[in-house]
Amino acid sequence: MSLISKTFGTLSGHATSHRLSQEVVDLIDANIGEPAKGFHLDCFVLPEAGFAGLENDLFGPSQGDEIVSRDETTMQVRRFYKDGQLVDRDGTTPIVNREPKPATYVAVIWAFGLPWCQEKPALITAYGHGSSSVAAKEPWDKTIEPGSEEHQQALAFWNTHGISHRSVIMS
Repeated sequence: MSLISKTFGTLSGHATSHRLSQEVVDLIDANIGEPAKGFHLDCFVLPEAGFAGLENDLFGPSQGDEIVSRDETTMQVRRFYKDGQLVDRDGTTPIVNREPKPATYVAVIWAFGLPWCQEKPALITAYGHGSSSVAAKEPWDKTIEPGSEEHQQALAFWNTHGISHRSVIMS
């Protein structure tokens, strides 16, 4: 079944790799409203925990959990869909052997009016979450300058967080 967004059109690729449902896509559309130009990191509260089966795969203090110890994680390369192909990400992610929990928010990362999305807003990704702000980028993200304040914040965040083993595509 294809997911159709009034804002983004037919969803595909990485945008759909987090087990979204049409009900969640409709909620995203209702909360975005008239798209503004720019790069957007939004979190929208769900009507109830686990709305439409959406799960939160992130564990750590930002999600109301204890610190995720590196003793309980393995660093693994995750995969995602790009142009219909399953490809490796550029770095490793701390993976924890825990089951996902019901999401209370949906995190939405999208853009409009940038060189690659001039005509129509583009959904980069959306996923179940447990707080009102999106997770930090991973330290290896190419858009972060090594040694910058953003890089230090990413290192601090991912040293205390992990993602459920069950909900990622591994290479």
